[in-house]
Amino acid sequence: MVINHRLYQGVSDDQLIREFLSHTYTLTHHPYLFLDLPNWERTRATFNPEKQIIQLWELAQHLVKTVVAMALYEPHRRKLSYLVEPNYRNIDKKILEWAEQVHGGVNTKTGKKTLLKCAVCEKNESQKAILTQRGYTKSKMDTVFRKRTLNESISRPILPAGYRIKDAQDFSPEILTQRVDVENGVFDRTITVTFLQELQQAPSYRQALDLIVVDPAGRIAAFCTVWFDATTKLGFVEPIGTVTDYRRQGLAKALLLEGFQRLQKIGATIAYLGNNAQNKAGNQLYESVDMLTFDEECLWQKEL
Repeated sequence: MVINHRLYQGVSDDQLIREFLSHTYTLTHHPYLFLDLPNWERTRATFNPEKQIIQLWELAQHLVKTVVAMALYEPHRRKLSYLVEPNYRNIDKKILEWAEQVHGGVNTKTGKKTLLKCAVCEKNESQKAILTQRGYTKSKMDTVFRKRTLNESISRPILPAGYRIKDAQDFSPEILTQRVDVENGVFDRTITVTFLQELQQAPSYRQALDLIVVDPAGRIAAFCTVWFDATTKLGFVEPIGTVTDYRRQGLAKALLLEGFQRLQKIGATIAYLGNNAQNKAGNQLYESVDMLTFDEECLWQKEL
């Protein structure tokens, strides 16, 4: 079977990618969180062809366009992330050949060969074997992947006196602006109101799952966006954060529990998230709500 590859073409490809991500999950039961639905939506909403190269592999001469692999290469980070539908594993080598060709060469500033990093799940044995064959070596652990099943009772969220949880159905323009400022402050980002409004158009976005905690004065103290894929019945947490002055009060835990309860009510079966492996506080938080590790993402690298 002939498989073509091409650059991502924007809006016309968005639904094809969503279908690919959902279909791959049904075959693997693994969300591959570096390319899950919320991370894709955030990438799509801020796509910059100067900082991101997205390549798609699709079946040629097929009545319906069908994506069977996609790769995201970030030149400034020298990092490749890719996902292949299990029935087309022969594409792995083609993806790596493409990335190495795009990335290869000598650094003009240092005169040294460039280093290409590739994000790989520990449980993806076939991908690790191919990388080993091509001369990549395993480096540091980057992300912990966690999940919690939603088929059991969920504890009630508990907040300090005067604090309350609100969702995006009640966001005023002022709250939306504050929500942007808070996320930028917590994660040192530069998102905009327009960016959040773009995310709100995504099929997996639900206003009732976009949550904040406000203090007695109405200021945002913590935030958590939960996504729902109706096709796979999965929930995803991305992002979650607490303003520095409000930490260690259980606000993020309350948001997670509230999110899990709301996911459960609309039929979600599992909630997933990925967190920085070195974030001790985050690890403790997620374990406290029974979000247990099921895989880890490591960076593999090769000098080109």
